[in-house]
This record gives sequence, C-alpha cells and structure tokens, in this order.
Amino acid sequence: MTKKTDKETGGDLEFDFADCSEDDIVRVDQVIRDRPAVDFGVTPPNDPCLLIEVKDPGNPRAHKPDRERFIAKMQTDAFLNEQVIDANRTSYQFMTARNPARISYVFLGVFGIARLFAERKVKALLKTMQDIVNRQISGTPGLPVVILVSERSWNTVIHQYPLRRVSEG
Repeated sequence: MTKKTDKETGGDLEFDFADCSEDDIVRVDQVIRDRPAVDFGVTPPNDPCLLIEVKDPGNPRAHKPDRERFIAKMQTDAFLNEQVIDANRTSYQFMTARNPARISYVFLGVFGIARLFAERKVKALLKTMQDIVNRQISGTPGLPVVILVSERSWNTVIHQYPLRRVSEG
C-alpha cells in the first residue's frame, strides 16, 4: 500500500479520499486519453469501486455564457451518449481489468444547477438523465448501477468521501 492521499479536485470541487491509498485512486481521464472516460476511479480495498464523473456548471469561476451553453449541452442525447454512457463503458472496462470487484458508477452531473434553477426542475432533470442512462446501459451484462447525485446530496449518499466546494472555503 502506497502512502495515503488526502484530496483530489475536479474543477472547483474537492473530494476527500483520506481513507484511500494513492493506489486506490486513478485519474482515469488522464490515463485514457483517446476516448471519453470518467474523472476518477476509486477502488478502496473493502468497498465497491466508484467511477466518478464531475460536471460542474455551478462552478463560480465559469463565465455565464459558457455555463448556459454547457447546461444546454448536458441535456442533449449526444452529451449523454458520449460523456456519460461511452465514458462509463470505457472506464468500467479499464477499472474492471485493474480490479474486478463490483463497481458502482456515480455520475455527478448536476453540481451547481440547483443554484441556477428551481429545485423541482433539478429533480426532473436528474430523474430524466438517470432513466436514460440506466436504459442505455442496462443491456450490457455486469455494467454498473448509475447514481446521479448533486453537490448537495453527495455527502449523504457517498458520505465516506466528503466533498466541498473549494471557492467556498
């Protein structure tokens, strides 16, 4: 086991992986560069692997026109197919070759959107994205469960790896 690592960032979001060794965390998108891939693969010894994809239109450093374009893009079939489904498949294959344990997939697709839209619309978007992704990948044997969480719900759902927004201190 290699020394422990504390924090990993995805944009303005910081994950606390203090309970993991450096060997447990892979920046998948930095290893797989020729195809879409998730941001992090986390394979703790006693827990299922997580594939974590961060999409953060709520990043306070994002320019408003860029944010609006990105939010519109997030709601397209092309985005879901390439950035979610294809990235999940590629990363799943990579991580299972590395660690064949059961993998849970966590797609952080709506960080910051709650600040931009009404809560009801955020919940509807989450449900729609989750239904589409689960339907698209359900035919692949062994492919993981997809869980969509928001910045707000992360620390409840994935409490073992605390999350914070860097710009908020």
